[in-house]
Amino acid sequence: MAKISLNDVIFATLTLRGAIKATVRLSGIDTFPQILAKLLACVPGSRGMATVEVRNSSQGWNYRSQVFLSA
Repeated sequence: MAKISLNDVIFATLTLRGAIKATVRLSGIDTFPQILAKLLACVPGSRGMATVEVRNSSQGWNYRSQVFLSA
């Protein structure tokens, strides 16, 4: 994954079992775990394989990752 700066505008989506569960617009963060924490706060208690898509509109890159959500 490319570098994220604190001033970047990030759009992130969490898809679980083929359905979009959360979409957020973020700034002031600089790590993937921070992005994931914001998405998971929108869907507490979700479990299973999920896809996280991140788009950095400031730098022009996209990133997709599979994550396993557990209790």
